[in-house]
Amino acid sequence: MLDVSFNQLRRLHGTLSNSTHLREVNASNNQLDQLPSLSGCSSLAILDVSNNRIPAANLAAASSLQIVNLRNNALTSLPQLPSTSELHTVQLAFNNLCGPVSAEQLLSLPGLGVLELSGKQMYDMCQHIRNHSLPM
Repeated sequence: MLDVSFNQLRRLHGTLSNSTHLREVNASNNQLDQLPSLSGCSSLAILDVSNNRIPAANLAAASSLQIVNLRNNALTSLPQLPSTSELHTVQLAFNNLCGPVSAEQLLSLPGLGVLELSGKQMYDMCQHIRNHSLPM
């Protein structure tokens, strides 16, 4: 586990590259404005980068992710997520999410059990979900 929470970090310079045995990262409550590549993190199951300033996230390379916490950041759209049955919890509350939700992206996550989207600036997204509801 790597826990660098509450350190006022602005970047994780290469900290995660080729960390093949790393299972959990807690970089919450910092000042991060971007995420490093997770392509070398083949065992990463839990990523908590909540309470930062991250405007976009590409997590598609982290194929072992089970839980992603990106609450309270600066996201304006859904992050790119790995299409794996392992991923079951995605927390995106209290971001600046706006615009349409890609139903295809959500349907490509077969194990998804929790998708948290509550919080500010959700009107456009919720309206789109209402108009294009996902099959249950």
